Amino acid sequence: MIPRLSCILLALVTATAARADVVRIRSADGSFGQGWLHVAQDGRCQVAMPAHVVPKSGTGIAMDATGREYEIGAAVHPDPEVDFALMTVPVPRGTICSASRLGSSDLQRRIANLQSAALAYIDAGERRTMPVQLVAAAVDASAGSILAFRPAMAGDHFQQGMSGSIILADDGTMIAMLTDVDPDSGIGIALRFDVIRRLAGQAPPVAGDAPAMAIVVETGMTADTAAPPSALARDGIWRVAPVGGRLSWVTVMETEAIVTGATFTLSCGGDRVTRATLSVRTDPANPFSSETVCAMAPSAKDAVAVTCRQPPRRARQIRLALTATGDAPACVGGFGIAAQ
Repeated sequence: MIPRLSCILLALVTATAARADVVRIRSADGSFGQGWLHVAQDGRCQVAMPAHVVPKSGTGIAMDATGREYEIGAAVHPDPEVDFALMTVPVPRGTICSASRLGSSDLQRRIANLQSAALAYIDAGERRTMPVQLVAAAVDASAGSILAFRPAMAGDHFQQGMSGSIILADDGTMIAMLTDVDPDSGIGIALRFDVIRRLAGQAPPVAGDAPAMAIVVETGMTADTAAPPSALARDGIWRVAPVGGRLSWVTVMETEAIVTGATFTLSCGGDRVTRATLSVRTDPANPFSSETVCAMAPSAKDAVAVTCRQPPRRARQIRLALTATGDAPACVGGFGIAAQ
């Protein structure tokens, strides 16, 4: 019997409120960055971060200032033109992973009156802060979606691994997220939190507690005996070769669910995939219907995040099909189904 997806992905965190909003993102290859742990408007537990901080494998660990670790996956990049991404902590909807919510609606006034601020980040397992000063409130063509800051104290510098750190006003209001640093001037570029809120609102839902499921390959040849079930396992990467430039698999759910989409990451071979589609059906005797074209966006170097959205539909089976140039292997990971 296949365990429930939420149990495969994560041992559930306890439902107690946590103050730790800033988290350190750790990848399997040892690289790290920062992010912001919060509860989305629909109750999902998420980590927001610069897109370049997303682990190449599509999954990673987010550690807060108390030492608690959260497994993260299912990266979504709402706007390919913005260095911003969201990863999901796959716990049941409504689980309290953080007391943080999306930022203040009165951000423009707060920025205009900002006298001092602090950069909050996690280092050596502790929450640290660095005093910073606002250099410019409009340094981009969008007239203010990106802010510029510099360290306020002599001897302080923005360092590698601080990307995703949160800039806070004196009263704790979240002002912006550090995304980049100019190597010549040492000035940091940060994305405003009202922009982060807008981008987060564009992200599709990701399942927090989907039915148990199995995968059946329709077209494609697996390259190892552990696949395809490994695609559902924690940190699982399914390496599979398309046949005739096409890969198609069906996810069979234990119980019927109202499905609104699916997400996964192509950690290799994504540059050869030209099209991805999703379709559903309620019974094996019925044809698949409501084919939806998925959106593909780079989530990290050499990786592509695939997001498939559709109107809510009842389903027992979901088919995902990839059309690729050639038959070279593709690596599928971070698989998740959005189900109500």
